[in-house]
Formats: sequence, structure tokens, C-alpha cells
Amino acid sequence: MESIANEKSKRIARKTLEDEYIEKEFLSTYYEALEELTPLQKEILLKCYDEEGNRSYQVSEIAESLGIKQNEVRNEKEKAKRKLRKNQKLKSYIE
Repeated sequence: MESIANEKSKRIARKTLEDEYIEKEFLSTYYEALEELTPLQKEILLKCYDEEGNRSYQVSEIAESLGIKQNEVRNEKEKAKRKLRKNQKLKSYIE
């Protein structure tokens, strides 16, 4: 019985290490893909989302910090997201 529990915990730990590796690889690929964006688009996305994909700053805060209109932040953010969706390396993580 104890060996079954040990084997399960080893599989869980192994999966966690694999997940961490995949996450690091994805983030590396993501930051590489950000380099294909304009400097403004890159800055907006980095301010919009943290590494877990959670929202960091509101559009109004980003617009104020960059000295541009909120609508421009929204437009550039959408353009950037479209470019990233077309990135072949990022697509490989979805498939």
C-alpha cells in the first residue's frame, strides 16, 4: 500500500516538474514573440498582464502612464494580440 502512495507522489512530482519546464519554455517563447511587436504594443501588453496572464494595470492607468488616449491603448493591445495569435511558435503551445 505504501509503495502505491509513493509511486503516485512521484508521478505528481514528475508532472509538476514537467509543467514548470513547459511554463518556462512558454514564457521564453512569449517574450521572444513580444520582440516582433512595436515598442508601444510590447509595453502595453507587459503592463496589461503579469506572467500568469492576470491583469496588472487598467487601460486608464496605462494610457496615463504613456501619455496616450485609452482608445489608442485598446487598439494597440488588440493589434498586438492579433500578431501574437499568428506567431507559429506560440501556436504550438495551443495545439
